[in-house]
Amino acid sequence: MKQLADKYGFDPKKVKTLVCGKKYSAVMLQNGQIGVCANLFRKFDFNKNDLFNIDFDNIVHRIFINAYFTATLNYRNRKLGSADIFEAIDFHKFSNIVMVGLFRPILNKMQSRGLEVATFDKKQIDRRLLPMQEMKKCISSADSIILTATSIFNKTFYNIVNKTKEGCKIFILGPSSTMSPEILNYKNVEMIFGAVFPLFDEKVLEVIAKGGGTRKFLKLGNKVFISR
Repeated sequence: MKQLADKYGFDPKKVKTLVCGKKYSAVMLQNGQIGVCANLFRKFDFNKNDLFNIDFDNIVHRIFINAYFTATLNYRNRKLGSADIFEAIDFHKFSNIVMVGLFRPILNKMQSRGLEVATFDKKQIDRRLLPMQEMKKCISSADSIILTATSIFNKTFYNIVNKTKEGCKIFILGPSSTMSPEILNYKNVEMIFGAVFPLFDEKVLEVIAKGGGTRKFLKLGNKVFISR
């Protein structure tokens, strides 16, 4: 994130509104652009004034920095495609799929299509999740990884990416995704899937402030992706 700030700048004066809900936080810029970021099921006491004393190593601050750059860069990139991850990728061509960060609807769909997916998540509960101590081994042998975008702000991204073998395809997924070409330069990162929202859509902020998750606010925007 510090790298993005160094290249694109970080200007708290551009922030019009920010909200923090139980599952997500969101930033609306003065020009109406909106960015969101998962906050790992924790609600924080954070306001615009805190942006003027930002700490890039503070996990709470990094959530709002992430939302800021999602709001800034996702609208700037003119090469975004528009598609669901299943419309863009044929997962049947992979033999060893790993999911880091449980995307339950996607896992359900993959399993319904006969795909086996080794899935890991520290925060959520699901009988299909594998023990976290097995993740390192699975990542190192995977030929494709669906990686939650929250790995970037929670500082697990580099550790995961660097453990992958050459030729592995990494697909970053989630509304927290920043559509930044710089992220595509990291080892094996093939595509980034995220979202953009209509300008000045207060409904998005309202849903997030009330604790709504992806199922409630994603339908207010468009699913987009950027590829290597």
